[in-house]
Amino acid sequence: YQVSGLFSGLAAGSYSINVNDGNCVKNYPAVVVGQPTALTISSITPTNPTCNGGTNGQIVIVASGGTVSYQYSINGGGTYQLSNTFGSLPAGSYSVVVKDANGCETAPSPVTLTDPALPSITAGSNSPVCINGILNLTATAGFSSYSWTGPNSFSSSSQNPTINPVTAPASGTYTVTGTTVAGCQNSSSVTVTVNPALSVSLASNQGTTVCTGTSVTYTATPTNATGTPNYNFFVNGSSVQSSTSATYTYTPANGDNIYVILTSSSSCPGGSATSSTITMTVTGSVTASVSISPSAN
Repeated sequence: YQVSGLFSGLAAGSYSINVNDGNCVKNYPAVVVGQPTALTISSITPTNPTCNGGTNGQIVIVASGGTVSYQYSINGGGTYQLSNTFGSLPAGSYSVVVKDANGCETAPSPVTLTDPALPSITAGSNSPVCINGILNLTATAGFSSYSWTGPNSFSSSSQNPTINPVTAPASGTYTVTGTTVAGCQNSSSVTVTVNPALSVSLASNQGTTVCTGTSVTYTATPTNATGTPNYNFFVNGSSVQSSTSATYTYTPANGDNIYVILTSSSSCPGGSATSSTITMTVTGSVTASVSISPSAN
């Protein structure tokens, strides 16, 4: 027995009520103390972010039992909100807890939001290309829009842009960013090399004017040749020496025209270049005569 007629902190169950005035005891019908149904989480509906690295994920929580109204948490009960919908979420791990009006809480329920894979995109080109040629850039199909950037202030919104004619400053790295209909993006880069034009010059070790019978050596000097070039020397339009030697020696006649054609493994068109023509001037031999006269003394 207790003096107060108020009993608190009781668990759910059936209780017999007895009142004692010191002389008599009065018995009353049993009283049942009830309890709400257990607070539970009925469902959790996660929605992953639309794009990799996105922040539009969502978690919707449905609870039942307990005593309304409910509060909801996705950080293990650290903070609560009245709405059962959590939006603007990135990918990650979350811990869902629901609390009712009596402060009763559910056990934490783990939820994971997952990033989708990045959309696949690959940048390509026909590099290496030759100066004044055509540079073709390519990107994987399937995106709703494209954005290219590159050297020499290059930009394009085409999937497969071209640069025609291409110049030396176009060498470098080009990057394309593709955007899907859903707004997801990914980028890829390709390095482009612009090869200078192949050329060859020809020089004579005796200049262009020589005396009759003078042996002259002609030397070819290549520019931007690769591998082991071949040099084809021509005199008056006829090939006189074709080999890997960059020099040719002979005794020219007056008016001879000499040039060389260089053939190289260069990727530039034709892989060959022709020098300018050297026209030789051959003068007659210098003849000297000596006479001796007796002295008057």
